[in-house]
This record gives sequence, structure tokens and C-alpha cells, in this order.
Amino acid sequence: MLPPNFDDVDAWITFRRFINKHLKLKDIVKSLWFDILISILVILAFINAIFLHYQDTPLTRIFNSIFIWLFVA
Repeated sequence: MLPPNFDDVDAWITFRRFINKHLKLKDIVKSLWFDILISILVILAFINAIFLHYQDTPLTRIFNSIFIWLFVA
């Protein structure tokens, strides 16, 4: 059984219209600056993962937690 199509849920359509109208989230995500920011975050997280593998310090664990929460958000 497949999940319901989001186009059929009125609350979802209302939520999408509200977010796009007030936060301009679609414009932000489609911008070049957002792509550049995410690419930089991925590269920094990769470098941090290398440091975390070879030198497990409290600072690398803190950065690892920051990157995890940024990607979750």
C-alpha cells in the first residue's frame, strides 16, 4: 500500500502556500548561493570526518555534532 499523494491533502497544500508566501523557501532552495553553501558544508564535513578518524579530539566531535544538526535542519 502506497502513502497518500500529498496533492490530495488540503492541509499540505495550505502549508506549502504559507511557507512559499512568507518564507520564500522555494526561492532560497533554488538559488545558486544555497547550492554553494551546501557544497561547502559537505566539503567541511568530509574534512572533519577525516580529522575525526585520525585524531579523535573534543573539537572534532563538536564540529561533527554541528554538521549533523545542520544537515538534519
